[in-house]
Amino acid sequence: MTSLLQVQPQNNHVTFKFVWKQIAPFEHLLRHSHCTAREWRKSSHNPYKHRGLPFRPLLSSQRLTMAPVATQNDHELAVPSTTERIAALKAENAAADSNVFNPFYSPSIGDDGDNTYAYAQFKPSFPDISWPPLTEVAVSDRGLLADPAKKSLLSAASKVRHLTPAIGTELLGIDLRQLTDAQKDELALLVAERGVVFFRDQEIDVYGQLDIARHFGPLHKHATTPIPRNGLEEVHVVYNDSSRRPDPASFSKLELWHTDVSYEIQPPSTTSLKVITGPEYGGDTLWSSGYALYSSFSPGFQTYLEGLTALHSAVAQADGSRAAGLPVRREPIETIHPVVRVHPVTGWKSIYVNPGFTRRIIGLPKAESDAILQLLFHQIAQNPDFQVRFKWEHNDIAFWDNRVVTHSATFDFFPETRHALRATPHGEKPLSVAAYEKKTGKVAKDRQIEIWRQKGIELPGGGDEKPKVASRFPIAFFAVVQLVDLLPAIHLHDLPRPFLLDSAEDCWPAGIAHGDSRPPPLAQVLVSVAVVEAAVAVLLEVAADDGVVVQVYTVVRLSLNVFENINKPRS
Repeated sequence: MTSLLQVQPQNNHVTFKFVWKQIAPFEHLLRHSHCTAREWRKSSHNPYKHRGLPFRPLLSSQRLTMAPVATQNDHELAVPSTTERIAALKAENAAADSNVFNPFYSPSIGDDGDNTYAYAQFKPSFPDISWPPLTEVAVSDRGLLADPAKKSLLSAASKVRHLTPAIGTELLGIDLRQLTDAQKDELALLVAERGVVFFRDQEIDVYGQLDIARHFGPLHKHATTPIPRNGLEEVHVVYNDSSRRPDPASFSKLELWHTDVSYEIQPPSTTSLKVITGPEYGGDTLWSSGYALYSSFSPGFQTYLEGLTALHSAVAQADGSRAAGLPVRREPIETIHPVVRVHPVTGWKSIYVNPGFTRRIIGLPKAESDAILQLLFHQIAQNPDFQVRFKWEHNDIAFWDNRVVTHSATFDFFPETRHALRATPHGEKPLSVAAYEKKTGKVAKDRQIEIWRQKGIELPGGGDEKPKVASRFPIAFFAVVQLVDLLPAIHLHDLPRPFLLDSAEDCWPAGIAHGDSRPPPLAQVLVSVAVVEAAVAVLLEVAADDGVVVQVYTVVRLSLNVFENINKPRS
């Protein structure tokens, strides 16, 4: 690939310019470019070091290269289907007389005739019925109608406890049976802002739980998982007891992290789960914030992710049910959603992928898709700064916004019983950043920046959002990185001596004759400084805001430190 820069020694100066014609269109290069080689993450000048980010600018002696764009499905090696793998696993463990937990379906509990269990009518059942495909329905988020201060809801609580900075709030002293419509609207807003909200020891029954869920939107009916025996088709039953032994060999902890049915055309919004029977300890649930995950990345990577879409699939879940001999009430679908979606109420950007159902990123080669998804999946599952962990007690209920969080249960309570009921309303079709801004005329926001702004924290450049056309700066940034690595190879032989100095004797080190063809170290430094100053001038024209300019000077400062080391005495 032709260099993105031209450095031309001429008389007493150096000409430096970007070859913009060779890198157009900017959007294509930004989306499919990668810069590889040694990283400068450990440098104190790295602007991203304090954030511990996985995406960092790299200094490289290699060229900036462009990855090919996938225009059709990649040919992949044949592998056993999920159905075949699960069937083989079942057969293997049947021979060992074991009862393996399958993460793709909830166990079928036969009628054991035990009428002493208080919630026997809510044990799981799998009716062999068929439902038609879902069609798009009109939804309007109730949080849009709420008082932004949420005075009615919060004033009714005896205590409001925020569990972590990023996610999770507990409201004490509220009886969910007494909520007014205005308080329900404010609850929807609070859940949208905090990700998940908890209530302890609630006497509300499943019908009241369904009423609240229905207030938030039309209810979802799950295609494969169990429903109660009394025919409440909109209720999803979570049930495990001593008849099911979890086996770590049958699933990975990573894949248990999921956003509920994200493969639907209109995935869920404000979802609730009530635990009616639980172990004395164990069986906790963890939630991870998609807002916080988005905020953790560098601006360049954020912009890159905003342009991506991903495939969400129900196929593996349906295959698992069929392999277990259970019915599939609605045929599985696969749907494409944006990797970064915007919440319709808060206007905040959130990462919207999950290990449970997201299969690949559209338009990227498999290797790139896998690498990006694995980065996102592991940040979801392993970064505690984004998470809250809740220990359930009897009759506790949680409301979470499936649009902006992922969650996972822990299976550490065998042989105890854990029984819960979930109600899930449909939300809107996910909107990308571009689609949200076009539809609403508003600018989508970074949640963390908004919180800092509300607290009066001074941010670089005033905390302004990234420019809508953000492709030119990353290209210029990577071009300067390339320039920095090329500087030691620039030949200065033709430059007149002295270079930028009044006296040749002041710049030539002792022992080097005037006719020596080797470039003097000090002159090398001065030329490097001149070139970097020219690069800064270009970058200042390209940069869209002061925050970007600060990053530019950080890179330049690092570069100058490197150049200054050229002339240091060697011990």
